[in-house]
Amino acid sequence: MSGDMDDILLVFFQECEEQLQELERGLSALSDGESGKETINAVFRAVHSIKGGAASFGLENLVRFAHVFESSLDGLRSGRVAPTPEIVKTFLKAMDVLSDLVAEAQGGAAVDQGRIAESQTELEAIIGEGGGSAPAAKQEDVIPADFVPVPMDFEPVMADFDFGDFGLEEDAPAAAALVVTFSPHTAMYDRGDDARNLLIGLADVAVAHGGTSTVTCEAAALPALADMKTEQSYLSWRVVLPASVPEESVHAVFDWVSDVCDVTISREGGSDPDGGEPAPEEPTPALVEDPAPATFKAEPEPAAATPDLQPHPASASVVEKIMAELPPPPTAAASAPIAAGNTAAVRRPVEQATIRVDLHRVDDLMDLVGELVIAQAALESIGQREEGGQQEMIKRIASMKTLTR
Repeated sequence: MSGDMDDILLVFFQECEEQLQELERGLSALSDGESGKETINAVFRAVHSIKGGAASFGLENLVRFAHVFESSLDGLRSGRVAPTPEIVKTFLKAMDVLSDLVAEAQGGAAVDQGRIAESQTELEAIIGEGGGSAPAAKQEDVIPADFVPVPMDFEPVMADFDFGDFGLEEDAPAAAALVVTFSPHTAMYDRGDDARNLLIGLADVAVAHGGTSTVTCEAAALPALADMKTEQSYLSWRVVLPASVPEESVHAVFDWVSDVCDVTISREGGSDPDGGEPAPEEPTPALVEDPAPATFKAEPEPAAATPDLQPHPASASVVEKIMAELPPPPTAAASAPIAAGNTAAVRRPVEQATIRVDLHRVDDLMDLVGELVIAQAALESIGQREEGGQQEMIKRIASMKTLTR
């Protein structure tokens, strides 16, 4: 088992090197004035991937610094922070610290704590500039020497857990609107993510399209206080956005939590932006669990056109099933000859059956494979402990079930 663990750690550190190279390319592009959305997303994704893998292996120093780095990049990704030369310089400095922390995790020299603290303070300043909240410094409670407690009159009252109307019966918007409903899994909070970040991202999308967002907290799943588990996720949110917001912008907000958050997007009220009837509610294919994998069978067309097959966003096994069920391409003997003055027969070109798959679907599949490898490593690491690992083992198994759904 130790050998397998070493191999998995080696794969993780190789991935860290690749992500650091991607981070360096992105920050160099930002330094040259190329502040496109794809560049910023690539930089954010690199730090996020390193943090997620380090958390699975218990590399606390690396996780803490990467979390602050990721939070500062989130302000850049959402547009709250502009990539000025000073800020990009701070990110480059943080990248060097992150690289040294990765080397330290591999058994290299320890990174100077003062250098880490200095870079972290600079990143927290960027977070504050973007309207975020940096971790507050711990303050000790000071009790004056002459303090005298004063008794208070207290009359016990019956607790009222009637939360009132949270808008669960809210009427559909009178004007056309894009409605987003999402329910975070407990695993999303375990990873350090927060529903607040998603709400901020949706609000930024609404402002970018000349409108505002309306948020409703749905607490129907909240149990009685005696049955409530403090680490369980119960709440969901309903966000109404302007009709001009494209669904692709909403997908971008949930891109980082697609495996641990159920999201439904629909258009309600009035007509859609194209002037037609309101679009029926359609769950996001990559974010909502399907009851069972579906297969598609290509049927022959009378014309010589390539069959238009819609890919199913499940896994590579589904694609293999699709390919297995496709009929073989027509042979040369089956092609219809065209006579041309009794000279030579001209055969019709053979059409090849193909499947079009979006690139982001392939990226999601690769990310899922990486998460599964990390989860396997975490389970093996827990299994090597002699005692005290049962609860953590249960949590990791639940996380793996989420990945394989």
